[in-house]
Amino acid sequence: MSNQQPDHKFDTLIPAIGKITTEFQTLSRRMAKLEQMNNSMLAFNESFGSFLYGLTVADQVTQWTTRPSERELAFLKRTAKAPFPPTPAPSAHTPEPTENTPKPKEKVLIRKRKASLSTPTTNTPAKVQKRLVSNVDIMKIIKGLPLMYREQTNHMNNMKKLLRVLAQHPEGLTKVELDSKVDIPAHVITPCINTLIQTKDVVKKAKANAYSQFFLERKP
Repeated sequence: MSNQQPDHKFDTLIPAIGKITTEFQTLSRRMAKLEQMNNSMLAFNESFGSFLYGLTVADQVTQWTTRPSERELAFLKRTAKAPFPPTPAPSAHTPEPTENTPKPKEKVLIRKRKASLSTPTTNTPAKVQKRLVSNVDIMKIIKGLPLMYREQTNHMNNMKKLLRVLAQHPEGLTKVELDSKVDIPAHVITPCINTLIQTKDVVKKAKANAYSQFFLERKP
């Protein structure tokens, strides 16, 4: 008879336990890679979210077709924490005002125009001017505008403010005068005016060596 001891009954499980150990090590390495990928996705989401927020901000503040009005600059000077930089001069490609027309001279022309309009002529009595203002149906004009001005409250209110000012000045107003009289930002006035010109509710008349004027068209 042989003196060799019989194998332990758990010795048969050693190869299987070794394979399980190897698989768990592989699983651990792959989980570490998944964690690394998750961290990379989190970093990408934060960066991409900042990029989308920047696009949203840029879409709101880069629609300026003209320089800010004096009223807006004065408001920014009052609310800015840091000293406000000096107002830059309008660029050479700005169509209004022209380079040949100095700004002080335009102010003189506006004052003369207002003085002449304050005294009604014999051909146009004062009653006719009041009747033209009172006959403007602002809501009727808005009903013929694009959908955003009919359904979005903010755009509708801005358009109402602009139409009221134009109705109060049948002699017409320049873009500079609109910026100072209408209580909405200058970059909002420009698309409103363009929309009214497209719908033929406002007429734009250009004059040589002067600002263009906008008149409210009164339809029968």
